[in-house]
Amino acid sequence: MKNNKKVVIVDKIYPDDLIFRLIKLIKGGKIVIMPSDTIYGFLCLPSLENKLREIKKRDKKPFLFLISDFNQLNTLEINTQKVKDILEKYWPGSITFILGRDDGKSIGIRMPHWFLLRRIIDNVASPLISTSVNYSGMPSFNNKDDIVKEFSKKVDLIVIDENFNQNLSSTIVDLTKNPYEILREGNISFENDQ
Repeated sequence: MKNNKKVVIVDKIYPDDLIFRLIKLIKGGKIVIMPSDTIYGFLCLPSLENKLREIKKRDKKPFLFLISDFNQLNTLEINTQKVKDILEKYWPGSITFILGRDDGKSIGIRMPHWFLLRRIIDNVASPLISTSVNYSGMPSFNNKDDIVKEFSKKVDLIVIDENFNQNLSSTIVDLTKNPYEILREGNISFENDQ
């Protein structure tokens, strides 16, 4: 593994010291870039939403939340009673569901398939916000050198995995609609059993 202050390069294996570093940085209010179960993504605490918007030049469009387990839905004030069977069928997995909150608003949530990402979220002990590595309205960066060149001065750590093959973005399904609405086709097919 090659290291410098801002960029860590790994080849499939993520040493414990890197995982602990990621957890410490995120807990400490830092923004990192690392692979997800789909594409490279930003990862940080929800309290850093405005800073992440500045980096991405993004408007008020909401960010996605990543959770490590079903219990974390409670902290987001999500009532899953009507959709619990669907969530259990597809999670963990690279499918994002738009879910209704107790306050009447809705948010996108995913429980990643990748166990390491769930481990990080679990140890931070909070749902995290995530979004693709790009500028708003532009395609995702999928070249590692471009990611480092463009964002190494804007985030606190970039993890580049030499063995990571970017996939399609996650499927997005709005479960607040009747019938459920597929907003984006990704690498998981959603069967609307409604």
